[in-house]
Amino acid sequence: MIADLKRINFDVTPDQEEILSGAKDAFGASSVKDAVIRSAQTMLLLIGEVKKGKRIFTALPGETPVEVIIPGMTQNATWQWLVGRNHPWMKQMFLKGKKLRASTVYYDMIANGLSIAETADNFSIPESAVSEAVKWCELNTELLEAEANEEAIILQGALA
Repeated sequence: MIADLKRINFDVTPDQEEILSGAKDAFGASSVKDAVIRSAQTMLLLIGEVKKGKRIFTALPGETPVEVIIPGMTQNATWQWLVGRNHPWMKQMFLKGKKLRASTVYYDMIANGLSIAETADNFSIPESAVSEAVKWCELNTELLEAEANEEAIILQGALA
């Protein structure tokens, strides 16, 4: 029924538009809307399986299976030093007991060319916490990029 329909609008970059077009082609969908819905259904199915403790692998016949790591689907991972925070749009991990994003540790290490030991000393945290932050960030680069973009949009709005 038309009364039950809800319009959802959002802006996309040219790169995102290309991704949506690719999804439409990959699914053989008649519209971008159908491709987005099929993509969301597929991701919900995969997330449900991962939450049950299952892992996802891919391989051609005769090849050794390789685990597929999907950004943002590390819910089943056990992190010693990292914890999620309840935030409206930020999903990245923070160091337990600190208001310190894993990405802050990671990007500081990269930007300054520091070792894990130097980074640990710089933030007064254990080396294993730095290693864990690096691992999480490397598994979730797309999430971090999306959050950086969102933060830039919010800052631009605040400055306008």
